[in-house]
Amino acid sequence: MADQKISELTAGAPAVGTDLLVVARGGTNVSLTLTNLNALYQPLDADLTTWAGLTPSLNAQSLVTAADYAAMRALLDLESGTDFLSPSALAAAYQPLDADLTSIAALTTTSFGRSLLELADQPALLSAAGAAAASHAHAAGDITSGVLAIARGGLGVDLSTAPGADRLLFWDHSALAFAYLSAGSGLTITGTEITAAGGIGGSVGTVDGTIPRADGIGGVTLQSSGLKIDDTDALVLQDGPYLRSLDSNNILLFSPDPNVFISATDGYSNPFIRMGAVANQGFGTDGVALRSTGKFSFATGTDPYISDTHIERAAAGTTRFLSTAGVSGRVLFSILVEANTAGSGAPNVLAATESGSFYTNTGSTAINVHDLPPPANGLHYGFNVTDADGIRVNATNGATIRYAATQSAADGKIESTTIGDVWWLIYNGVEWMAYGDTGAGIAVT
Repeated sequence: MADQKISELTAGAPAVGTDLLVVARGGTNVSLTLTNLNALYQPLDADLTTWAGLTPSLNAQSLVTAADYAAMRALLDLESGTDFLSPSALAAAYQPLDADLTSIAALTTTSFGRSLLELADQPALLSAAGAAAASHAHAAGDITSGVLAIARGGLGVDLSTAPGADRLLFWDHSALAFAYLSAGSGLTITGTEITAAGGIGGSVGTVDGTIPRADGIGGVTLQSSGLKIDDTDALVLQDGPYLRSLDSNNILLFSPDPNVFISATDGYSNPFIRMGAVANQGFGTDGVALRSTGKFSFATGTDPYISDTHIERAAAGTTRFLSTAGVSGRVLFSILVEANTAGSGAPNVLAATESGSFYTNTGSTAINVHDLPPPANGLHYGFNVTDADGIRVNATNGATIRYAATQSAADGKIESTTIGDVWWLIYNGVEWMAYGDTGAGIAVT
């Protein structure tokens, strides 16, 4: 190829590596082949042109010369989890975008509201709601629906719907609930009044003051009865087990027979309560009467007024038996007998309520000992030695015991070890006096 100037090169006919080019370099013309030129100069590039317009810092230059991404992160001092998150760490730390969560995020929640979201199940939610209801007061106007339970101060009845007719609200204990009660047959409710219609019918007779009674056998009817209230408001039984008041004193009489009654008009001057045994005006063989004079009388026969034995008050705390003529009578009774084995270590302490009792020492293995009660007029006790171990009776409360002419010391004693010895002790207001004694072994000290 003939020598050519660069300006003489034909467009579209590229030079080859062996072509000789003359270029000016540092003011000096240098002959270069195209191969030499490519070795000395960077081919023209738009990106390199852009970079050529920059003045990179040393930090920037170090980044573009870093061997790999790890070296770049080291140069930038970036730490995973601190300066940036990996995709997996990002997914673990952040909630994906959700419209509902966005709506909740716009709310200003309370600790109470948030606590509801943590409840385990429906019972827990209902329990929390019940506790809230119990801890808050509400005006009646705020409760517009539902049934207020009895435990919450309500009736447990739905009152929002009218029953459609007059009804009574009542407590049904078998169901433990309130319910509506209808008026039923024979009852009507008008306004605030209940009206009963109908009733029990039947003839009740024309006897003045008679109290009618229901006849359940003959139907729901009334019939006459033997019971009446007279014009003095006295209750009179006419035909049954019998109760009647006397005409003048309203004293009730009892009798198994309808004829055994008496009133003040029969001639007896003292009204009384009487129990008779025969169908006439008398007491009856076993009749008795409690008289207004304070006497309890026993009849002699069928005569309505004659009795031969009375019990009456003689004085304060004293009752006596006497005949119609006022002669004192007799009382037949038995005495309580007790075999007692109490010893000196734990004496039998006699009580006032045991007055009249009689004691033996049958079965004793040592001397049988009794302590008398505090002295009081009329207290009396009997003793009988039936075992050779003997009986000893001690006075108490400073009292003395007298046996014939011998008087014991204060809180003294009377005793015997002789089988068959018997004595009674009675307090006469001064001392315990032995009487009715039998036997020579009795001694007081």
